Amino acid sequence: MDSIKVSIICNTFNHEKYIEDAIKGFVNQKTDFKYEICIHDDASTDHTKEVILKYERLYPELIHAIIQTENQYSKGISVNAINSSRARGEYIAFCEGDDYWTDPYKLQKQVNLFEKYPDCALVLHGSIIINANNKFAKRTWLFTNKERKLSVEEVLNARGIVAAHNSYMYRNVENTFPDFFRNLGVWDTTRCIYFALNNSVYYIPELMSVYRVGIKGSWNDRIRLDQDKLVKHYRKEIHFYQELNQYTHFKYDNVISKTIHYLEFHVAVCERRYDDIKKDYKNILDNQSIYQKLSFHAQKILPNLFNLLRVIRFKLWI
Repeated sequence: MDSIKVSIICNTFNHEKYIEDAIKGFVNQKTDFKYEICIHDDASTDHTKEVILKYERLYPELIHAIIQTENQYSKGISVNAINSSRARGEYIAFCEGDDYWTDPYKLQKQVNLFEKYPDCALVLHGSIIINANNKFAKRTWLFTNKERKLSVEEVLNARGIVAAHNSYMYRNVENTFPDFFRNLGVWDTTRCIYFALNNSVYYIPELMSVYRVGIKGSWNDRIRLDQDKLVKHYRKEIHFYQELNQYTHFKYDNVISKTIHYLEFHVAVCERRYDDIKKDYKNILDNQSIYQKLSFHAQKILPNLFNLLRVIRFKLWI
């Protein structure tokens, strides 16, 4: 019980409304091992700092806070690198300040799985997705209904979007990630792919956390609602998979090529290249859900209305 088994990494910025939920989820964990809570506030301009410091005073043995006076992200400095570098635990559990955990045995269940499977590098689990602006908008995110190891192919086919980032627990060891893994800028998905390729990823089919969408300033808010930025991201993702194909010596060429084709389709949709879509991506369009097909035609026929509805959906729905 003397050594730290798990380090909880929580990065936060202007999460005054949500950070208390996150911290309560941390301090309410029931474990047979010792853990620590590393919180990094990146110079929030609201009252996030005050909430963090209140709980640090209440739990001085558990909570260790860094309160920045200057925003590090705006300087191009990795906040996650700052926070993770001080982690003393054998494992790292991640949760942003606008998300939270709902199961008090979450950490224990994940550590148990690591000890059950020595080859395991990453443990994920299911989550509930809610919209921060609409209490009625809610759905479950379960990748599979059985506790098991995930195959490389299914992780690649999902583009690494297997679970919410607040479900991640991984071994606190130095990993040599190729530069192109870092360059994509979506660290949770590329980390999932890397661990699937080089070790093992296990999944627990239990809903043990809440993932919030509709947060101002989040990745989705900054990228998803800006077509130019979204296209730029899709192109970066295509380049990532092209490099990944070479990195894996084309071992997974079939699934990677399909993923690239799918991303190219989305670029074409964003750029409204409808003739190209009919010619080169008809197979993908035909296999879309009814909702996705309706969205496609709405964007084609009434682009301004579509964009307005897309913003409303992001703000109020899942």
